Amino acid sequence: MEPSFSTPHHNPTRGNPLLWLLFWTTLVVSLSQCSHEQFYLDSDLKGPRTQDPALVAKIQACNHKDHGRWYFSRSQQSCLPKQFLQFCSTAKQFPEIEALMRALRTELDLQDCSDLAEAVARTNQLHLSHYDLSDLTPLRNLKQLKILRVDHNRIRDLSVIATMDGLELLRADHNHIHDLRPLRKLRKLVTLRLEVNKITQLDGLEDMLSLKYLNLGSNQILQVDTLSQLLGLEKLGLRANPVEDISPLAGLQQLRILDISATNLEQRRGKVKPSQCPTESGTAPAVQQVCMPLVSTTGK
Repeated sequence: MEPSFSTPHHNPTRGNPLLWLLFWTTLVVSLSQCSHEQFYLDSDLKGPRTQDPALVAKIQACNHKDHGRWYFSRSQQSCLPKQFLQFCSTAKQFPEIEALMRALRTELDLQDCSDLAEAVARTNQLHLSHYDLSDLTPLRNLKQLKILRVDHNRIRDLSVIATMDGLELLRADHNHIHDLRPLRKLRKLVTLRLEVNKITQLDGLEDMLSLKYLNLGSNQILQVDTLSQLLGLEKLGLRANPVEDISPLAGLQQLRILDISATNLEQRRGKVKPSQCPTESGTAPAVQQVCMPLVSTTGK
């Protein structure tokens, strides 16, 4: 019987490092050409895969933006928020997130996640009222927003809004909010509406020196001492709160309108008794308007 000889498989790269290098280089280039944008996203932008100096600069700028929370979209030619894209693509797994994405698609009239992310990243205002929303997490780090309306929803937590330090107007009324401390850094706010929530403490508002209009109606607020530092305040709504003392508001010289209707303050014909009002001179005009004149000790 003649011996059987098998021919070994020939590997042209074996023992040749130059051929191995050529093989892997060709493979990487082919993958990048197949899906250039996906390649950047999947690689987490650890390094640019292009020789175009202008494109490299854009990629690097996005990669460093806000501690790496953005990526460069080649199709959109702009920086897009990574977290938003991730939430958008997996929204159906999380009903609360899906509700937010549905609201954004309706408001911005866009369906594709990349298009939606670009619009969200560029807009300076979002109107998301009456959408039964409870989770705003995908909106985190949208620092360019100046106007945000999320009123008439089911929001309990404002921590997502804490990073939006460019906000000038925030409507979060008619929700389930109780903690205002996440708003502490929103020092550019001019208008803030928080009526019909579950607020008892005002900690978090003390540094809002730009604030001119504040509505806190229909909450459970007892003390308003924190508001004494808001010297630019012009309109203040405290309607339907168990407030018992408005004397801390005496120094708010810009305050022109003060609503204390349906509070715990003893009233007669819309006026507060002198015992519940500040007695020092220079009292804010709006506070003077709701306070009764001091009764003469002689009874005249």
